[in-house]
Amino acid sequence: MVFEEQIIFDFIYDPKQAAFIFIVDEPNISNPQHERNFLKLSFLNVQNYHREKGKSKIDDIENIYIKEKGNATIDVRELTVGYEELTNKKSFFLYLGISYGVISFHFNELYVDKLETYIKKEDDYIYINKETNHQINFYNPFNLNIMNS
Repeated sequence: MVFEEQIIFDFIYDPKQAAFIFIVDEPNISNPQHERNFLKLSFLNVQNYHREKGKSKIDDIENIYIKEKGNATIDVRELTVGYEELTNKKSFFLYLGISYGVISFHFNELYVDKLETYIKKEDDYIYINKETNHQINFYNPFNLNIMNS
């Protein structure tokens, strides 16, 4: 699975739970002006977590990033989720560009949740869950309750 140039909405690394949650918009949507899908990738049993910081001092991020209306948009420059034959492990590699650096780790389990939406244009874009027909929060599409501690 390879992603490029998707907007990152959230990522959270929880060393106590050995978990990494990553929310991104789905690549290759056929009609991006009328629909947008979100993916939540939940990695469990994370090992060898490594965060290499980028050069940005103004918008520096640690192990938690939450997309908000006022903060800078971070996009995926390269994301590879795969299997390393040399180490015999599943791996995650995320390059965020020179400003934000790299995140990499090994993991045992991956769960993917998909949220499909359609877009209504009024004064601003409104995202509607296709399944429930309710508006979602663009900045927190999966309603994560994240406390930065």
